[in-house]
Amino acid sequence: DLILRHNGSRHYADESFGLQALILISGAVDRLTRSMMKSESGMGKPVAASACQICALLGAAKSLIYFLNPPKSPSESGSTDGHNSPNGTDTMETDESEVPDANQGGDGNEARESLLRNSVLLLDSPDLAIVREAASLLSLAFAYFGVDCSGSYVSGVLSAIRCCFQRPPSGSSGDKQSARITCKKRMTALQGVISVLSR
Repeated sequence: DLILRHNGSRHYADESFGLQALILISGAVDRLTRSMMKSESGMGKPVAASACQICALLGAAKSLIYFLNPPKSPSESGSTDGHNSPNGTDTMETDESEVPDANQGGDGNEARESLLRNSVLLLDSPDLAIVREAASLLSLAFAYFGVDCSGSYVSGVLSAIRCCFQRPPSGSSGDKQSARITCKKRMTALQGVISVLSR
């Protein structure tokens, strides 16, 4: 609400405020995502962050996207290090010191890439609320920034869709029915981002 009220419209958006907010929110999402992934794999302490925290950060980031310019191309930004892959394992091993700081005066491209990369990872979260928020953010980002932005993340989104169908139902017919219902809910949550990428 603060982001929307402060900026008002794209024509009167505060670029400095928007970039600093994006960098800070992206860094927070990155830390929470890495903690969650390590916890789920048994490599870290249980996650203290709630689904509500992650959803709130993703929602705030989605509001920011309305006021941001499309990302610079690699030739414009001078970045050709290939860190755009959403499936790269190095994402989870990034040192805390590498998270962009609002005081470093970055142009926001790195923060934007980190945010989108983590949103793709969160599409596979067991919490449907997180899946919905991540898919909603990606839908808006892909629609607004176009194919130059979305192209790097197609394989990650397809992987999340594939995982929906590959989760094996186990046990009784009741368990199988529950698994089918869960799969349907996950696919409904992913519908928006699937639609944007299809277009």
